[in-house]
Amino acid sequence: MRQPGRYFNQLSLAEVIENALEKYFLEQDEIRAEKQSYGDFVETSVSKKITQGFLMAQEECRMVEISTLPGSGKTTAAKYYLAHYRKKDGFDCPVWMITLSECNITTKLIIWEIYKAIVLNNKPYFDFANPDKKSEYEMIEEIGVVCSNKPYGLLIIDEAQLIGLFHGLVRVGGLNILNALRHFCDRGWFGIALLSNGEVYDRTKKTKNSTQLSSRIWRVRVNKPTENDIDLIMSAWGVSGKLERELSIQLGTGEGCLRTLTDAYRMARYKYPGEDLTHMVIKAALRG
Repeated sequence: MRQPGRYFNQLSLAEVIENALEKYFLEQDEIRAEKQSYGDFVETSVSKKITQGFLMAQEECRMVEISTLPGSGKTTAAKYYLAHYRKKDGFDCPVWMITLSECNITTKLIIWEIYKAIVLNNKPYFDFANPDKKSEYEMIEEIGVVCSNKPYGLLIIDEAQLIGLFHGLVRVGGLNILNALRHFCDRGWFGIALLSNGEVYDRTKKTKNSTQLSSRIWRVRVNKPTENDIDLIMSAWGVSGKLERELSIQLGTGEGCLRTLTDAYRMARYKYPGEDLTHMVIKAALRG
């Protein structure tokens, strides 16, 4: 478990996160300097705020909801964070990621996804890779054995907004799912970053008698992309020009945010290979 306080000569959480962020992005700069190509990962204000949320959950062993607009790049930021740790510490590093869907949004199946990521390390153990062959208790105990030797771990849960929809037949156990997840943090095994659009925290605050849960969830709100973020993405894709910038800002700050923008670039490159990404080319690609 983390110590509740700190000694006088220890860094504060903000200082720890700031130092870790600086180190993380310096290492990313070195990686990109070695190999540059169009569409590389870009450190936008959005991705930096998301990374701050990851570090907060990891350092403090807490459940942190990272709330962003759809299409802001949270999944991409998560994959790069995971890749960074795997490159530095190997595939056995204490950072794991699972993705929720309509097919696995039950307590047992989520624990099974966590079990696969941590205990099986996502390897194809076909002989016994079946959630029905183990109870939740057995899986949790095995997860604990692995995590006891991996301090300061982090579990990233993508599409976590599905947990936040507590109503309906499929997710009647939404609060139970969160209760099961907080168990991992309470034991000090690893922090949990919930990538969502804000539904999880909002639901716990609005649900009766859920203070025990809402008080355990920290929230990091991520603002919409800025014009400077759009400029960085344009540069990464080799896009320039006044009209091109106006169109890119319109796409990147509208519905779907950065996903809409990069999809437009990607579509233009696919439909018009070898052409510069001009205003005319991008508009033509979007017209179909």
